[in-house]
Order: sequence, then C-alpha cells, then structure tokens
Amino acid sequence: MEIWYVWVFIISFLSVSVGNWIYRWRNPKCKGKLPPGSMGFPLIGETLSFFATSNSIDMHPFINERLKRYGPLFKTNIAGRPVAVSSDPEFNYFLLQQEGKLIELYYMDSFSQMVHHDNMSNIGGYFHRYLRRSILGHFGHEPLKRKLLSQFEDVINHELHKWTNLPEVDVKRQTVPMLFDLTSQILMSHKPEENLGEDLSNMLQSIMTFPLYIPGTTFYKCIQKKRKAIKLTSRVVEERMKRYSCDNSAEGCNKTGDYFDEIVGDIGKEAFLTKEFVPYLLFGLLLASVETISPTITLATMYLLDNPSALQQLTEEHEEILKNREDANSGLVWEEYKSMTFTRYVINETLRLENLLPGMLRKVIADIHVDGYTIPKGWVLLVMPTALHLNPNIYEDPLTFNPSRWKNIGSNGMAKNFIPFGGGNRPCTGAEFSKVLVAVFLHVWVTKFRFTKIKGGNMDVINHELHKWTNLPEVDVKRQTVPMLFDLTSQILMSHKPEENLGEDLSSMLQSIMTFPLYIPGTTFYKCMQKKRKAIKLTSRVVEERMKGYSCDNSAEGCNKTGDYLDEIVGDIGKEAFLTKEFVPYLLFGLLLASVETISPTITLATMYLLDNPSALQQLTVINETLRIYNTKRLDPIGYAHSSSSEP
Repeated sequence: MEIWYVWVFIISFLSVSVGNWIYRWRNPKCKGKLPPGSMGFPLIGETLSFFATSNSIDMHPFINERLKRYGPLFKTNIAGRPVAVSSDPEFNYFLLQQEGKLIELYYMDSFSQMVHHDNMSNIGGYFHRYLRRSILGHFGHEPLKRKLLSQFEDVINHELHKWTNLPEVDVKRQTVPMLFDLTSQILMSHKPEENLGEDLSNMLQSIMTFPLYIPGTTFYKCIQKKRKAIKLTSRVVEERMKRYSCDNSAEGCNKTGDYFDEIVGDIGKEAFLTKEFVPYLLFGLLLASVETISPTITLATMYLLDNPSALQQLTEEHEEILKNREDANSGLVWEEYKSMTFTRYVINETLRLENLLPGMLRKVIADIHVDGYTIPKGWVLLVMPTALHLNPNIYEDPLTFNPSRWKNIGSNGMAKNFIPFGGGNRPCTGAEFSKVLVAVFLHVWVTKFRFTKIKGGNMDVINHELHKWTNLPEVDVKRQTVPMLFDLTSQILMSHKPEENLGEDLSSMLQSIMTFPLYIPGTTFYKCMQKKRKAIKLTSRVVEERMKGYSCDNSAEGCNKTGDYLDEIVGDIGKEAFLTKEFVPYLLFGLLLASVETISPTITLATMYLLDNPSALQQLTVINETLRIYNTKRLDPIGYAHSSSSEP
C-alpha cells in the first residue's frame, strides 16, 4: 500500500512540475504586459511554421496569419528563443535609431556558423564602422563615379555578348559567375582560378534553416560550399601577405592598392583583423555581392518582360540618354546614371517585391515599452521589411509590379516604409553599389540586346510520363507515378537510373511502420523487409561502383565524376564519422523511399479531389493557362543604338 502512495506522489509531482513548466513557457517573465501572440509548443515553439517554405511573392503565411490575428506587434518563439515581431513602420523607424541603447545586432545560429564562428563576438560597433569606411573607400560613391561605372558597363556588355551564343539563358544562373568575377576584380584585382559563383548562389537559404549538419540538408550543403570557398580565400590571403611583406620595388612584388591590400595592411593593427578572420571577411563580401544582386537582376528582368509598357518606358529613357550624347561611342557617365529616373523606379519596385531576407534581427538590451506592451531585455526582435513593403495601406495593390507608383512616394515615406537595405545606424554599405550595377545592366540590356521569354523548366520527365499514359486504356495514378518518381529521384541522386526500377517495391512500404514487427512469411512486415533487402542490394552495388570511380583520376578513361549527391556523399566517407561504406546504401534507400512514399500519395489524392471538384479544377486550369515560366530567357543582339520605334 505504501508503494502505491509513493507512485501517486511521484506522478502528482511530475504532473505539477510539467504543468508549471508549460505555464512558464507560455507566459514568460515580464515587467509589464507582453505583446499578444503564442509561444507555441514547449522547446520548439513555432519554429516549424516559421521555417516552412513558401514560394509566393506575398508575405510568408506565418507572418501574414499572425498579423491578421494579433496586429503589427506580436510575440512568438523560434528555435527556443522568445521573439517579438514588428511590422509597425513608426516603431521600426524609431527602433533602428536605438542601436547600442535599446537593441544590438543579433545573428541566428545558422548565420554564425556560416561566417567565422569564433569571431562573432568581435562583430560589434567598431568593427562595423571600420568595415563601412573601408568598403565605401572601394565600393562607395566616389569609386563608382570615378571608375566602377564604366567597368560595370564593359563587363556586362562583354557578358551579354557571350549570352547571345547560348540557345537559352537562365538569367539567375548566368549573372552569378559574372558578379563573382566582377567583385573579385574589385576586391583583389584579379579573378581566382576557380569561379565559385555557382557555389555561393542560393547559399543564404541556409540562414532560414535549422543548423542540422546532416548530409542532404540545405545547411549541410551550404557548409560544404562555404569550406570550399574559405580554402580559396585563405590561399589568396596567404599569397597576398607574402607580397605585402616585400619591398614594392622588388621583383614579383606588386601592391595594387585595392581593398584587399588595405585589409592585409591592417592585420595586426586592428584586434579583430587576424590572418584567420580575413578569409571569412572576403567570403562574406563575395557572398553578399552574388546572393543579393543576382536575384534583383533576375526579378527585374522577369517583371519587365511581363510588363511591356514599363519595359517601353525604360527603353525610351535609355535611348534618350544615347541621343543626348555628343559622342555616340562613349560609355556611361555619372550624370547619365543620375538622370535615370524611371530606372530608379524599376529598381525600387523590384527591391520592394523581392524581399530577399525575411527580416532584420536585433537583440533587446533594455526593456522596450510600446503601445502599452513591454518587450523584455534578452528577447530577440524581428523587424519585418516584407510586412512594410507589401502593406496594402502603404502600397496600393502591393503584389503588382508598378514602377510608376514611386513618382508619388516622398523621401519621408521611403525612410519608414521602404527598407530593403536596412535602416537606422546600420544600412547596407553596398546599397549604392548594388543599385548602380543593376541600373547599368538594364541600360546595356535595353540599348543593345533583346530578351524573349521562352518556356522551360524541369517538367520534361512529367511531360514524357503523361504522354506514355495516353496509350493506356486506364490509369492507376498511384501505381503509375511510383516508377516515375523512382527514376526521377535516382537521376538526381546518382545521375542515372538503376537497371531495375524498384518503385513498385518501395510503394506502400511505410505500411510496415504501422504493423507489429513479426518476421513471419505472409505478414506485411516480412514482405517489406524482403523488399528492403532487395533495395539495399541495389544501392550497395551502386555505391561500390561509384567508390571505384571516385578514387580514380577524373581525366582517366572510364572515370567520370558527376558532381551529384552521391559523389558528394562518397567524397565525405571517412571525413564524417557517421558516413561509412555500410551506412551510405541505407541513406540512399531512405531518400528513394521518402520520395516515392510521400509524393505519389499526394499526387494521387490531389488528382482525385480535383476530379471530384470541377470548380476547383477549372480555377487551377485558368491559373496555369496564364502562368508564365521565367527560369529561361532567350537573348538576341539588336545593335548598339536603335530607333525608339524598334520593338523591345
């Protein structure tokens, strides 16, 4: 009987403790009234909803739903940290002026690991003042006016001429290496032997992911790319330091006076500038250039091609610049750039819709009181530019590309409601550099070339498969999509389709998870284990063959490294403790299983529901009939100067 009392006491104690913990999680300590909102589930908060992918240009559903429910200021919990989210323009404007008083700069863990993790504590006010001063000396107003403007025009003109030899152009993908080379030239006065533009592209995706260092995750891939980039920048730093230590008159010693020379010269003079940190600094500057400017150029191209009247206005503005020149063969000058009024409208409108980063993070260093609420010291504050840029009360029809709206927006409205480059004491140092570069790209495009939209994308496999279905008397959607998904995933993972399509074997295999693990012939579990063994034999054979190929010289006969997912994994065997020759076949099996078993039921159910709902099917049909795919553009030269009547 006494044991029963002990158990009652233990259960009661645990229930009270857990209940108290949940209550404290949902009601954090505060010397006042917290903003409305929810802290989500214990430990994870609302992290999953926040990090969920959204492909719409509209506000992220996480933010949109909470703005409607709670208003412009609400609380939440992301990655275990209490967060206050603000989309109030007046409050944000005030807040960003309070750097060092009420708030300080804050970085997510994923970003900290993307840059030099050990030096994040050094990135304070003095570091940013130094960085701003040094960058503006080489990328700011005077360098842009004196030499960079003409350099941009030459590089972009040369690059677009190269594009004319391509059957089609992926604008985002083609601008990335151009920007990498251009930024490298300004930073270091030479282009590295390896163009890492492709590796840097889309790397900022890792900032908005869990920092899980597991093969296959976005964060893992980005860290691998970062390491590759750091190796290159470290090598460049070593070479420059050797040159910098020698006499400038000595043979093989040429100090260039570029940004890199300035940084290397300050190593040892500034506490935060170390030989180990400088490669990360270079990496950060290259990343910032590639990852922010290439999406802006791509989106500006896309929006203009979809808005012929805006493209016509832009073309007329730049043709007028050409007509007013005394020398028709001369290049762009600063006065011409400053006269590009409509071009600035186009760039502003693109930046407004682009919203590259979801928000600006700051750490609260003193209690903040606003509208009767208190944001406690130690919390993280998330300022939402997206909520400002897409606010229908500020911008009429906010999801529509309309450059002309900027005619009626004054400087005061822009200061509070338009912050694509940040605000307050820490605006982006490269803001003018970015805008000038985009303006020059648009100038070269509309005066010398013509883009034509063409369809493209990754629908070839699906098109081919559905054409095959037309020859069947009837189609079991679930059964027919399974081999298609197996082949498609195999192609992405391993760059080839295995000799045997195991889609049918993988289909419905997840049923075994919801059954007793009885390994008896005839049971569901037994059948699934047999199918798994068959799949593991196939993936083991693929891994064996790839490991043989990976160990050889890429130039040798019969040795072709493909650079696919399996190459990356095989290359990391031995480097990562958990990646063994025995484990990799199971990893491949898991990825193939996940693809087949999750996507095929979704396609099947979506098809079934749409066929049962004709009105929804009609709406979807109308949307897709008017959908334009922008991932590729065709480019044709049209001569240096053409009359304003020429069709753009």
